[in-house]
Amino acid sequence: MEVVPLRLFREADAVIFDLDGTLVDTVSLRAEAWSAALASHGVELPAPKAARLVGASVSRVVADVAAAHQVDLDEQVIEKSIDMS
Repeated sequence: MEVVPLRLFREADAVIFDLDGTLVDTVSLRAEAWSAALASHGVELPAPKAARLVGASVSRVVADVAAAHQVDLDEQVIEKSIDMS
């Protein structure tokens, strides 16, 4: 993730921040990232099923997936894997 210096915001006339996919539909990308991150930890979760998880917190998804697949998952490791995807 790129960190933008605060001084650039002071110089800007406007800032567009798209957190929920209103301007750019990122659900499929996020689902693919979830799927890849979980696969690297031995959990097969196809992207279409992972798409249903988009919007939930990482801790909630990790807990639900770990319980459903009866595996131990480290929330911080999974989150890093998603961010790197």
